[in-house]
Amino acid sequence: MAEVNAICGDVFWKKDFPENDPYASDKEKLRDSRKMILELADWVIPGHGKMFKVERLSFHQSQTGGKTLRSGQAYASMTMALQQ
Repeated sequence: MAEVNAICGDVFWKKDFPENDPYASDKEKLRDSRKMILELADWVIPGHGKMFKVERLSFHQSQTGGKTLRSGQAYASMTMALQQ
């Protein structure tokens, strides 16, 4: 299966994106867009910074981790935001 690359501009500024984008006019839409990209993409090409790999959790991890969709330190704060 081919990998999916998401060219997403400032939806993600960089791998360690700011959780709270001070320039976003619609925080809910931004959160939904980030969630969709993290669910569908294998690689993210952010607006500022290097392309980065989206790491998926195993099925077991995803079942025991509630709504957590991705692993890694870069996604820790995003996971908390998505659960709210």
